Amino acid sequence: MAPISCGGSVRANCAACGLATRVRRLRGRYDETNEADMSEYHVVRQGVDEVTLQKLLEPAFHDVEVQCYRSTQSGALQALGERFGPATTFGLFARNPR
Repeated sequence: MAPISCGGSVRANCAACGLATRVRRLRGRYDETNEADMSEYHVVRQGVDEVTLQKLLEPAFHDVEVQCYRSTQSGALQALGERFGPATTFGLFARNPR
């Protein structure tokens, strides 16, 4: 798949860039020249995950809750993603310190 340039008109290219990014991520391929892809690869895909963080917090807190949810900048895609798509982001709530 040829890379899509994200220069020029933001409206014209934003959907194409988003789609191209989503396809690369689903295939497990990352564009080393794309800052968003490298953040995804190094932060999310290489061990910073909700299960590891939950286990790290459990000895220090009585209640540790993981909330997974869908997050995107597009209102229309957010509504569709919440209904049909997988969770893309997580939050941790640690309460009642030991």
